[in-house]
Amino acid sequence: MGTILGEIATDFNYTTDQGGNLGAMFIVGGIIGCIPFGIWVEKKQTYKTAIIVICASACVFCLLEYFFFGLKIIPLSFCLCFFQGFVSLPIMSVAFDFGVEITYPIGESFSTGLLMDAG
Repeated sequence: MGTILGEIATDFNYTTDQGGNLGAMFIVGGIIGCIPFGIWVEKKQTYKTAIIVICASACVFCLLEYFFFGLKIIPLSFCLCFFQGFVSLPIMSVAFDFGVEITYPIGESFSTGLLMDAG
């Protein structure tokens, strides 16, 4: 999503600078979003609940972007892209942590590498 956000933005008549800034907001939101989700998973060990919350929230923000992106309200678009990244990108860190927990006797680097190879 962060990669193609600029192309989606140009389809909705945003400038290339605005499209790049929307992508940057997505990535910054994702980096910040990994912090609370990572802390939550480490403290509570509720991986399945975290993944369900992340996926449901990502779907909600994706739908919000679909309906409100065409209005071309720049601050709203920036907020939506930020929160889309905030709830979308942590799925990777939570899923890797979950994979490491499932394959416990195996080393962390091996199981994470295997997850990266699997796609």
